Amino acid sequence: MKIIRKKVLSVAVIIILILFIPLIINRISILINSKIIDDLSGEIYYTKRVDESLALYKSDANMKNEKLIYNNKGNGKLKSGESNDNIGDFGFFPEIGKIEFEAVYNGKWSILGIKEGETKPIYIRESKEVKVLDNYRVVEIDTDYIRCKNANLEIYEKQGSLYMKKNGQEKCIKRFIGMYSEKFTGYRPVGLSPDGKYLVYSNLGAFLGTIIHEKKQYIMDLKTGKSTEYISFSSDIQWVLQ
Repeated sequence: MKIIRKKVLSVAVIIILILFIPLIINRISILINSKIIDDLSGEIYYTKRVDESLALYKSDANMKNEKLIYNNKGNGKLKSGESNDNIGDFGFFPEIGKIEFEAVYNGKWSILGIKEGETKPIYIRESKEVKVLDNYRVVEIDTDYIRCKNANLEIYEKQGSLYMKKNGQEKCIKRFIGMYSEKFTGYRPVGLSPDGKYLVYSNLGAFLGTIIHEKKQYIMDLKTGKSTEYISFSSDIQWVLQ
């Protein structure tokens, strides 16, 4: 009986090591590669969760000089009685220096506009939504989020791993290790930098979602394959080169 217990314990220890050692190695690598961010140029606009709602932010691409553009906290009560303080889709228009975004205004989903430094947005128009299939909402707002494809290459996900296709050749650039679930684990590409040299991607988790690995977002230097942590878990990012 003691021998069986020792074998079971040994197997359990081996399984734990197999699960955790890659995470530890990855964490050390992320910290070592933190200087990747220093080489990034331009400005980024993104949403970040603050007090359980999504607020609109801006910062330099190297994550310096972060500024809150607008938080709709407390203004999201709809005429239906429901409440939603989130900022939805957004778009920055450099030619006029204005940001348009979707949020609840006077009880309705609306398109609002604001310039950096202003505290109160102006009303532009009511959101026009189209229901496709279930509850998917399409609103009238021009967005320019980073994408996973440009004229030279494409980034996509298969079974939790990230792949790059360039000149007709496919290459795995980030291998997922863990129990894969389409909804709860694995890597997901977010988009490429304007120059195509960097990839922003997210990690949903490595084992049963976030049980042993919280959701994180990273940026990878596609030339070296090295990554480091980037902005909070935001899938909508507009990257503007100055």
